[in-house]
This record gives sequence, C-alpha cells and structure tokens, in this order.
Amino acid sequence: MLLNLNKKNWADWLTLARFDTHSKTNEQTVKEMLTLAVKYVQRGGTGGG
Repeated sequence: MLLNLNKKNWADWLTLARFDTHSKTNEQTVKEMLTLAVKYVQRGGTGGG
C-alpha cells in the first residue's frame, strides 16, 4: 500500500505540457543534435559525401 503512495496514475501522463515550454525544449534538442552532428563530421565521420 505504501509503495503506491507517490506513484502517478496512468491518466497523469496524458496531460500536455505548455506549448511554449515544449517548443523551447524541442528547439534546444535540435540545436544540440546539430552540434553533435557537426562534431561527428569534423572528427571524420561519414558526412554523406
């Protein structure tokens, strides 16, 4: 019984985050991916060419 005290209900995961917050997080993630891709190519990774 006490193990379920702080457990989230399955419906709690269905709530959406605010769009502006979610959008900023997505933008930051894409920028990080771009940085990693550029570093990969600079270190001799396959650049597609």
